[in-house]
Amino acid sequence: MKRPSNNSFLSLRAFSIPVIASRRRGNLHEKGFTLVEMLVVISLIAIVVGGAAVSIASILKSTDISNAQTIALRQVQNVGFWVTRDVLMAKEPATLGAGSGFPLSLVYDDWDEGSGTFVERTVEYVFDGDELHRKLDGASPGTLIAEYIDVDSTSFDVDPDDENRYILIVRASFSEVFAEASVERTYDISPRPDS
Repeated sequence: MKRPSNNSFLSLRAFSIPVIASRRRGNLHEKGFTLVEMLVVISLIAIVVGGAAVSIASILKSTDISNAQTIALRQVQNVGFWVTRDVLMAKEPATLGAGSGFPLSLVYDDWDEGSGTFVERTVEYVFDGDELHRKLDGASPGTLIAEYIDVDSTSFDVDPDDENRYILIVRASFSEVFAEASVERTYDISPRPDS
């Protein structure tokens, strides 16, 4: 058996060591991420997304609160406008319903273009659930004036300090997905002097 020469043994050794060393160096310079790096990135993304979600939820909630207050306020203002308008036009004192003053009935003269004369009109304000309707001359169902009205908190009555004035208290409540709002206004209404 022939024994390998020292030159060939050294040459195998010389070839094997650099190969192993290059593999080790290659592992150190390979492109990619370690598990720890991936966990850090995922944690940072979760923090950013969580903060954004909280901000978006806060914006949606404040928008819903604002919308609910605006809708409730608009309903109260509609009632205040129409009732005040008709009380000012009334030619005689209002006829109040029992308790809250509703149904409320008012009589006034209105100009009729067809006949060229004044015609007596009767306006009645009645509740249908949480909706307030204005019925002109008994028309049914009448014009929807406002909805979402809290009937138990809404009243029309003679001012206890001055029997020639009326006090209208209107409360409306509206709910959104994230919010609920209630608005209440008090109207001090003085009818025209000759009524």
